[in-house]
Amino acid sequence: MKSDDILSLQREILNRRIFLNPFSNDTLNFSLCEFLISLERRNALLDFDTSNYVRKCRFFLENIENIQPKVAELLKSYRDYLEVETQFTSLETKELDIDEVGIPKLIYPQTLSYIKDTCQAIGREYQDCSILELGPWMGATTNILNKNLKNNKVHVYDQFLWEDWMYSTCRDLDNPNFESFQKGQSFSEKFKTLVNPKDHVTIHECDILNHDYDYITPESVVLLIQDFTDEYESMVSIYNKLRDKLVPGKSIVVSPQFGNLNATGLIRFHAEYKSELIPLHRTRSAMRSFVFKP
Repeated sequence: MKSDDILSLQREILNRRIFLNPFSNDTLNFSLCEFLISLERRNALLDFDTSNYVRKCRFFLENIENIQPKVAELLKSYRDYLEVETQFTSLETKELDIDEVGIPKLIYPQTLSYIKDTCQAIGREYQDCSILELGPWMGATTNILNKNLKNNKVHVYDQFLWEDWMYSTCRDLDNPNFESFQKGQSFSEKFKTLVNPKDHVTIHECDILNHDYDYITPESVVLLIQDFTDEYESMVSIYNKLRDKLVPGKSIVVSPQFGNLNATGLIRFHAEYKSELIPLHRTRSAMRSFVFKP
């Protein structure tokens, strides 16, 4: 059932044109649909009652009869997500004033603004530390790192290989300048043209999962931006490779897609590592940041 259909049905019930037995399974299923729709809208809100949603998740899991296994699994994932979500500090970001025209992006402007502010703070306090970006796509975030850092080394990792979803994304963004790319073709040169990396930015064209990060030593990693995968096993693999380079109490991990409820592997990862990746900030976007405190 679509969002508009649910809202229309809700109005019918509230206006008493439709009567539902409050103890029936149909009512619980309707309430579940309404709950999932309202949950999808939470990224635009700074004041969000997550504790109430955790209670609702538990209620549905315990009370819906013959609940489908996939629905139960999804609700458990949402419960894990919400239990982490309750711990973030809401942060209103300023309007982004950096020119990034011509760079297709899927990332929220609020996320870019947050990364810009974080970079400026890092530049003032941790000049001997590195920044890692995993999965930059066309370089909107890299552009922020390129323009707002000077004395910190920035390492950007991706295979830079064109995929089918990128065609439709560029069309949706009204950016027709990438139609000539073929599936599997490298777009690294286009990326470098868009970003125009300065001396402190190094672009690594590589398979992220099979990459060796040892050579960035001795710099510690004070900011890790992870936006290349939401698969649990891949997240664990990358984190275990980079964990020793993170600085306890200082290193920030930015997850631009944590608020994407379809990213269940990402949600699972942060639920399982919540004892050392401590929730830090949420903005009016899907982005959440964490501080490393093992």
